[in-house]
Amino acid sequence: MTHPATNTANTDSTANTVPADNAATTDPSLLRVEKGECAPEELAAVTALLLARAAGAPPAGSGGLRCSSARWHRPGPTSGFRAPHSWRHR
Repeated sequence: MTHPATNTANTDSTANTVPADNAATTDPSLLRVEKGECAPEELAAVTALLLARAAGAPPAGSGGLRCSSARWHRPGPTSGFRAPHSWRHR
């Protein structure tokens, strides 16, 4: 997959890179998927990226910032009754 702004006449390994002036590529956590066919090297690079991100993730149940329920509620008036089995019940 090549970016439309790259030089397609260039046959070295930098032919598939996006120009440095593209502000969207400066974010290291950005993953952009373009439609089209991918080369085996590109698929291997994406696979390595996803495996590296998964390996760096904190283990489940490590006491991170995740909580089991939302800690916010809609401000304003609500109905007077909420059934105990309702999804809106707190």
